[in-house]
Amino acid sequence: MGLNAMNQLSKLLLAGVAFVCLGTILSSLTQPQPDNGVGLEALKGYVGTWVVTGEGGHPTEEVVSVVRATAGGSVLMETLFPGSDHEMITMYYVKDERLMLTHYCGCTNHPIMAASKDDEGNLRFDCIGRGENFDVCADTPHMHDAVIRRDGDKIHSTWRMFVDGEVDHVADFHLVKVEDAVEPPEPMMPQEMEATQDAR
Repeated sequence: MGLNAMNQLSKLLLAGVAFVCLGTILSSLTQPQPDNGVGLEALKGYVGTWVVTGEGGHPTEEVVSVVRATAGGSVLMETLFPGSDHEMITMYYVKDERLMLTHYCGCTNHPIMAASKDDEGNLRFDCIGRGENFDVCADTPHMHDAVIRRDGDKIHSTWRMFVDGEVDHVADFHLVKVEDAVEPPEPMMPQEMEATQDAR
């Protein structure tokens, strides 16, 4: 191989290395950053009807929560105290690769919370500092955070309401899942949604 040919080959190799390096840099800038590992799959198994636990942990007839998948399995809708005067809705969804919720409260506001895991591995939601219809948490009485502890078909959840930036009320629920007459569909996982879209 002549000297000119070797120089040309060296330039091509250097250009290729530079292109790969540039591609890696651009990829790291444009691709979504990894989330904290909490996605909609954290709520897999929540679809169904949840009632207050009675003596010995057995189910009662007091329904507190009904959870169903909607929007093609990409959203979970929880109806709290269904059919009562204080019925409320909580929507669980993924935004920017992170599990979020919007709580449509009986206080007539809609706080937005982001999910994480606490030190014990429990699912935790914290207000992001605003809601759909208010801009500053400290200025509005609202549900501010929640911790959900799951043990098989049982849930212990704690929700805290903030007023003037401080805890004003704590709602503590001990629930057990009961079988529905017709089992509603589970939320679709991301890979399942991609397969469904490809099939179309």
